[in-house]
Amino acid sequence: MPLSVECSYQGRTISLEEALRLKAAWHRGQPKPAFTCVECGQPVTPHQSRNGHTPHIEHRKRNPSCSLSHRSRDPAARYEYFSPDDERAIEGYKLDRQTFVYGRNAELAEARKRRDGYKCVACGFHLKVGDRYVIECHHTRPLSQTGEREVAIGDLVSLCPTCHRIAHLRSVPYSVAEIAALLKRTAESAA
Repeated sequence: MPLSVECSYQGRTISLEEALRLKAAWHRGQPKPAFTCVECGQPVTPHQSRNGHTPHIEHRKRNPSCSLSHRSRDPAARYEYFSPDDERAIEGYKLDRQTFVYGRNAELAEARKRRDGYKCVACGFHLKVGDRYVIECHHTRPLSQTGEREVAIGDLVSLCPTCHRIAHLRSVPYSVAEIAALLKRTAESAA
């Protein structure tokens, strides 16, 4: 089962370590920190390492449509995978880009990019050509799968064009944590 190592808190993506610090700093009488899944937006709880378990972020309720929720023991069985040239991968990528390119909510996309420092949150890519940054916004919960809805800044992440394309190589797009893990495994196998 997948282990999530990041979550959303107050509209931004934070690491497991930061979520654990916020959880530990909570005092009775204050509102509890409200953490949500970076992929599906459902409530999650960060857990420390104990009894031999790896530290992770866990959904409070199982969500069968989220790749980061505890479900099947065979994660590969839950998805359909596409090659980079497969029309379904290209269409998912195009749909994500069209949502903002054609003015649906360009200000929200710009706010997300600014919040992420115009840097890819999966690989760290940061490039400015002329007066424009090479960065795109990706829906963590695709509109094509969840239907028409109000999009919040926490529903978006900044990805470079390569990581954005990677996200759409699966029927349920890869999460930022999964993209980062794929990149790390690729780099390690190349070394």
